[in-house]
Amino acid sequence: MKPRNMSAIIGGKRYRTETATLLASGPFGMDPSARRAASSNQSWRYAWAVSSWGQTLQAYNENISPIQKIAVVNGLFVAEARNGAALIPFALDHGVWSPRPEQVIGHLKKSYEGQGFSGRYDFWVTGTVSPLARKQLGHLGFTVTENVDETYGFLG
Repeated sequence: MKPRNMSAIIGGKRYRTETATLLASGPFGMDPSARRAASSNQSWRYAWAVSSWGQTLQAYNENISPIQKIAVVNGLFVAEARNGAALIPFALDHGVWSPRPEQVIGHLKKSYEGQGFSGRYDFWVTGTVSPLARKQLGHLGFTVTENVDETYGFLG
C-alpha cells in the first residue's frame, strides 16, 4: 500500500478497529492455497469491485443522503436513498457507451420501482466515463459523478 494511502486511512474518519485488523493481517493469516486463490487476477478484481461498491454506498450515505434500501436489479446494485434518488455504484477505470450499457440501463429503467423513487438516478463511478457515455446517460435521466474513490478517500 502506498504511504500516502496508509496515512489517509489511519488519519481518516472511516478508520476503525476492523480496518486496523485488515491492514495488519491482510493475506498473511490465510493458508497457502487460500492466499494463491485470493491473489489471482480475477479474485482481486472482484474483491476490489465489491469493496468499491461498499465504500461508494458509505460515501453517499454519509455525504449526500441516507441509504434506505439496497437491491440488485439486472445485475446492478441500486441503493434507494432518502432523497428519492436511486444510486448505482460502479467500479471502473473508464466507461464508454456501447449497445451493452444501453441495454442494461434500458432494462434497469423499465424494472426499477423504489418506494419514494423520484425518477433521478445517481451513477457514481470510481473512474471516468467518455463524453458520449455522459451525454447518453444524461438523456436517460442519470447524473454521473466520476472519481468518487478519490473525492471521498476510499481505502486503497
